Amino acid sequence: MKTITENRKKFTHFKYEERLVLEFYLKGTNRFPKITNTSELAAIFNKSRRSIQREINRGMIEHETSVTKTKFEYNADFAQEKAEFEMTAKGAPLKLGNDTLLVEKIRELIIDHKYSPYAVIQKFNNSSWPTKTRICEKSLYNYIENAVLPGLTIKDLPNKGRKYSKNKQKSRFTRVECAIRSISNRPEYINNRSEVGHWEIDTVKSCADSTVECALTLTERKTRAEIIRKMPNAEADSVVNEINKLEDSLGPELFRKLFKSITADGGSEFMDFSGIENSKDGRKRTCLYFAHPYCASERGTNENHNRIFRRFYPKGTDFSKLNPKLFAEVQEWMNNYPRKILKGSTPELELQKHIGMNFKIPI
Repeated sequence: MKTITENRKKFTHFKYEERLVLEFYLKGTNRFPKITNTSELAAIFNKSRRSIQREINRGMIEHETSVTKTKFEYNADFAQEKAEFEMTAKGAPLKLGNDTLLVEKIRELIIDHKYSPYAVIQKFNNSSWPTKTRICEKSLYNYIENAVLPGLTIKDLPNKGRKYSKNKQKSRFTRVECAIRSISNRPEYINNRSEVGHWEIDTVKSCADSTVECALTLTERKTRAEIIRKMPNAEADSVVNEINKLEDSLGPELFRKLFKSITADGGSEFMDFSGIENSKDGRKRTCLYFAHPYCASERGTNENHNRIFRRFYPKGTDFSKLNPKLFAEVQEWMNNYPRKILKGSTPELELQKHIGMNFKIPI
């Protein structure tokens, strides 16, 4: 049998091109016959059977086949990255080495406190490092992705390694009042986040039933400040009631300064236009805008914060069993969480710079 490495020295390390061909053989794709027998593959690649087994184990990665099912299969790109990372460890030892205390603190922040690798590094930089060892964000990501740290994998990260793409599709509004308040009519200074006071709003529900208890979330576009309120249901009067409570706690003057505009989706809970835009006495208190249907990316900041909220209360959580104080604790955590987009600062500190250092986000 002809090998694909006839002109090369026997038993050399795998190259990326060979890994790609190995993936084709194992999957039976790109017109390659499906071959999983390690002896046959060893003959094809002119390597030992054990080398083939090690390479397959190196490149095995878990893939989601559906919401509930996963499978393991060989991936050439993953195997290449892992091999390159392993090569870097052949000289000097890994920075973490036997620093078990630092590893334990990292694991505690990521698993118990829902921190991202960036937030972990900022936490240490802003307070103090547990030991003398120092690593950067990129190194920490590499350690986790390559399963170097005991008890930590990519699945333990906030987004579990998933990347979210923006949906740029724009559909037409079905309600005239929403079209009048279209996000397309929102001023550019709001779009470019040049001033504080512009929020995105949504409801996070236990299930599709709008009559059960849910959470109302508001996210400030510039500072990423978050407000979370528990509501008895996802209906229009409940939303207006919570906004009225916010105005009562802040006072009309500060409310108008802090809530210059609110951008919502086309959910029925935001259809009381007058109730949201006007105070109980009928005076204008904010401007309401609507994102295009099926265009969640136009409210991307709030959508991202909802995913953070879901770190604590995943889909299916029965909100009726949760005390409102638990929502306040998540809000407090989110407003004091170091953000990369804020250069390591927190939403609360950024909002205080504009409103006043004594200002506390209402709970």
